[in-house]
Amino acid sequence: MQYTYNTTWTPATQTYWSDNKTHADFYLYYPYTSSVTSIEAMPYSVKADQTQLADYKAGDLLIGKTTDVAPTETAVKIDAKHAMSQMVINLVAGNGFTEATLSAAKISVKINRLKTNATANLATGIVTATGDDTDIIPYKDKDATNSYKAIIVPQAVGEGNLVTVNVDGRDFNLPKANNFQAFEAGKKHKFTVTLSKTSNGVNVNITKWEDDGADYGGTAE
Repeated sequence: MQYTYNTTWTPATQTYWSDNKTHADFYLYYPYTSSVTSIEAMPYSVKADQTQLADYKAGDLLIGKTTDVAPTETAVKIDAKHAMSQMVINLVAGNGFTEATLSAAKISVKINRLKTNATANLATGIVTATGDDTDIIPYKDKDATNSYKAIIVPQAVGEGNLVTVNVDGRDFNLPKANNFQAFEAGKKHKFTVTLSKTSNGVNVNITKWEDDGADYGGTAE
């Protein structure tokens, strides 16, 4: 049943309890799709190209449930949680760059070889990545300088370069860090990427979507 929000939640068709005794389970998911054949394996995907804000937002799957609810005249409360992972990439000037030259440069960012398809279990909230790997193009944040973000299906990260930043035709690659193993549901993973024409190595930390204040970072060369 589709609900829309305008100060209160309103169903497309009025719904009622079956009687004054029978308990019910409530499952919530967003964005809405008209047909869910199985609450245990709902197909879902994020866009490979998230350069448009609408395509970035479209990947943000929310899942919630409230079970064994007795009939009541009050509204049933359902807490929704982010089922996907968020990746934030911040570019900063390193050796051979200044903030001015970086701001003036032609820049493109690519997240390499991740799965964009999944199945979502609405009962457990678990999302399982499926299908082939593909490159993801993140959304450039209009409210921050040289900051990009993408919605990522929760999944383990393989070997190789995780992020490629092209600056005026030259690629700078950030390899997978040893202390970063997987994108996790409901968490924000932050990568501060120092672009450097000469490198002293890679330094990576972590920030959860609940935001624990830490940071992924590293030098792309």
